[in-house]
Amino acid sequence: MPYRHDFEAIADWGPLEAVALLLARDDVEVELENFMHMGCAVNEEGNRVFLYKHVNTRRYLNLDKGGQAYVFRVIRRRGKERHEYELFPSLLLAVWRAQVIEPPLLAS
Repeated sequence: MPYRHDFEAIADWGPLEAVALLLARDDVEVELENFMHMGCAVNEEGNRVFLYKHVNTRRYLNLDKGGQAYVFRVIRRRGKERHEYELFPSLLLAVWRAQVIEPPLLAS
């Protein structure tokens, strides 16, 4: 489903703060002070994905109000372009990708 970007949206830090609290239970630190709120993306149904950009890596962490992570895709067909956000398979991996934290050690 296509999304339109709203870069003028009022900053909503709730989704990022909620994810930080959730992951802190597993000793994963989300560096809140290192993210910038870049706006949100809205689809035709009114669903919002909030866009947070890490100041050092310049990578995005895209989250909805429920704490689900999304990956941004540009779809080009027949000379037309649309923007989509697809569910990211792992919240932990999305956070790691955005801020390049050390991945948790796997039990051997």
